[in-house]
Amino acid sequence: MLDLLGGALSFVGALLTIFLIALLIILIVSPFESLQWWAGWVADDDDDADELDAGAPVAVTAQQADQYVVFLPGVGAMGTDVDPWEQRLVDRLHEGLSGGVVLSGFFPFTPRADTLTDDRRSAWFWRWLARLRDQRPSLMARLIDWRNLTQVFVSMDPRYGPIFNKGVEDKIAAVLHEQGYVARSGAPITLIGYSGGAQISLGAALYLFYELGAPVTVISLGGVLGDDPALDRVEHVYHLYGTNDLEAKLAKMAVPQRWAMSKSSRWNQALAAQRITLTCLGEMVHTGPKGYLDPDTKAPDGRSYLDVTSAAMLGIIESRSPSRVAV
Repeated sequence: MLDLLGGALSFVGALLTIFLIALLIILIVSPFESLQWWAGWVADDDDDADELDAGAPVAVTAQQADQYVVFLPGVGAMGTDVDPWEQRLVDRLHEGLSGGVVLSGFFPFTPRADTLTDDRRSAWFWRWLARLRDQRPSLMARLIDWRNLTQVFVSMDPRYGPIFNKGVEDKIAAVLHEQGYVARSGAPITLIGYSGGAQISLGAALYLFYELGAPVTVISLGGVLGDDPALDRVEHVYHLYGTNDLEAKLAKMAVPQRWAMSKSSRWNQALAAQRITLTCLGEMVHTGPKGYLDPDTKAPDGRSYLDVTSAAMLGIIESRSPSRVAV
């Protein structure tokens, strides 16, 4: 019996060791993808990637809307398919927004035009993890989240962040142009970032401001946010959070510039200038049941958590519509 127990513990220990080594390797190589993209070593072979390449001509297929809303997903994303939980929020925004365009289906955790499961050498590995995650939750499948989270760290990094964020902005700007956005037209752009997508929204906002001359606002939903240079240029950052969101609390703890003692940080300077608004949505957790996107759990006022979240976002977005601003 003791031999069986010892063998089981050895097996579990070996698996944990492999998992931790994988975490470390992913962290170490995380900036290389941005550097390869910047150096031009990454070739985009598929037609969709070419279409999203900001260096290639993009056909304009729509007239300019009053404003544009771009949704960037959380760290569980693997491609352009929107998670069903997140799709509910996107649908609410589509239904509730008048005179604007809501764009989703972005994979923001790479400056490249492809996704984890596209034509890259490691695609087989990520497809295998995706199948594993679909079958049942497991520690190994969490490598997807970790890989994407390391790209959030790259976005925050003052050395590699500008390269990464410019690459993501290229993809967003190309689609905005395709949807009729005219540079320096003054049409508002709102970037909504869920979880790790919040920091990437903030990082890309700086380059949208310079390239398109656009008024950009960022909405963070339980987001990971750093002390990004974009805080000096965006019109406003709205950080929506839940009191039971452990991930959002840990994200704040991991960024010393967001601590109250860091008076001279961009984050605290923007707070003092009232360009950051912190809004508590209630007793929500980060994801899943009782999370921001839960259509079943009810808030004290009888609305679902999803209703509360979407209403808060729509209130912010509608306040930025040109007609409201003009009044």
